[in-house]
Amino acid sequence: VQDAIQKRFDEAAPDLKLSMGAVRLDGADGATLTDVEIRDRKSGKPIFRSASVSVDIDANRLLEQQQVLVDAVRLDTVDVLLVREEDGRWNWQQYEFHAPQDSPTQLPQISVKDVRLQLTLKHGGGIPEARIPLTIQAIQAVPASRDKYDFDGGINLPGVGLLNLAGAWDLGKRNWNLSGRMRGVQADNSLMGLAQATNPEIQNHLTQVDSM
Repeated sequence: VQDAIQKRFDEAAPDLKLSMGAVRLDGADGATLTDVEIRDRKSGKPIFRSASVSVDIDANRLLEQQQVLVDAVRLDTVDVLLVREEDGRWNWQQYEFHAPQDSPTQLPQISVKDVRLQLTLKHGGGIPEARIPLTIQAIQAVPASRDKYDFDGGINLPGVGLLNLAGAWDLGKRNWNLSGRMRGVQADNSLMGLAQATNPEIQNHLTQVDSM
């Protein structure tokens, strides 16, 4: 099963490398992977880690054709590196994702809990990059088509509050769209610092407002 999962991943994400500590079969229709890590295949730099990944698989396809088709994925205790480059593109946008020829018409449903997200924002022009640690309690991604997801969840912004998110992720075009709503937000130094890290020029606008 571990070899089949590895082969399926290599077909789907040729620019990335998957490693795992062990695979435990949960009957004929599921498996649990431990110590899962994904690295950039060229640089070897880790971009994703998860203590545990549980998958629901098509038992009939596995037994009859020795193929692993995943119906649902559940991840727990996750570390993710997300980088916005100077040109505005995100690090994951450089990777290609392909649906294997024998894959089902529907993507697996994905649910994630306890996510630690290291967000790095590169500005260029001599401006130091900003690093923002974020936590996500839970996020759910539901297939909208063969290569698109709809997702919703919540991100805890440090010292600010909870940002409820909803959006879509297009694997083929490698882009996403987001909408969000915040609650319990206070416009303190934490919020101002977060805003300035996202857009360094905002400090000039805030100074102008204060002087009016």
